[in-house]
Amino acid sequence: MKYKLTDEFIEVAGKNLYRIQALKDFGIVRKGDLGGYVESEKNLSQVGEAWVSDSAVVSGSALVYGSARVCGSAWVSKKAKNSPLFLAGGKLPHEMTVTDNHIRVGCEVHTLKKGKKNGVSIIREDGHSEQDANRCLKIILPFGAMHMESIK
Repeated sequence: MKYKLTDEFIEVAGKNLYRIQALKDFGIVRKGDLGGYVESEKNLSQVGEAWVSDSAVVSGSALVYGSARVCGSAWVSKKAKNSPLFLAGGKLPHEMTVTDNHIRVGCEVHTLKKGKKNGVSIIREDGHSEQDANRCLKIILPFGAMHMESIK
């Protein structure tokens, strides 16, 4: 196991969301680091470098996995309407935010439709290789799709 749920929790909409704590070093996380809040261990994979930090919250049927990072005041859940999904670190060349209508890659904002259609060329414009762009999209698009499904 890479993290545990602590006894510290916040209550939101009648549900307890538990602060997480790292049990070992991985990625940029160090053993003992406190993370953000999850409803249960079903929300954050015990495998890989995925992490929820700061005051970020992951609940409902949302799952953070791979090398994704949810941070800041992001809120990801099945009922995430109008809440952005923020991803950073790992193999992503830029911080990315997915909202109900847009995707922000670095400092550029695009509609989700354009982001899906032209994602590789958008990322390549910043000097990244096609391989890096494809790897980035393989990470962001499943999260974006999951987020979009949760806000319908």
